[in-house]
Amino acid sequence: MKTTLKKRLLDALNACRAIQSFVENRNFAEYERNQMLRSAVERQFEIIGEALNLAEIESFMAMIAWTMNWCGKPFKPMFRRWQNASMSC
Repeated sequence: MKTTLKKRLLDALNACRAIQSFVENRNFAEYERNQMLRSAVERQFEIIGEALNLAEIESFMAMIAWTMNWCGKPFKPMFRRWQNASMSC
């Protein structure tokens, strides 16, 4: 696993842990009343979403690079044509 992918997953894990620590020993009524708490939890969810989205993109690009290397030269021109194809209906 690449270092950047590990970092993205660690960012998501740390954000999950932060949410857990923010809401620990609090009930939903407290959460609703405390705007700063809600903002902090929401921000951590944003971090999770961004980290996992980037991790997915990075792993997909790594898979494409591996496939191109494994398939060799005949695959590369086909991939370029697919990449440059218009999406018109």
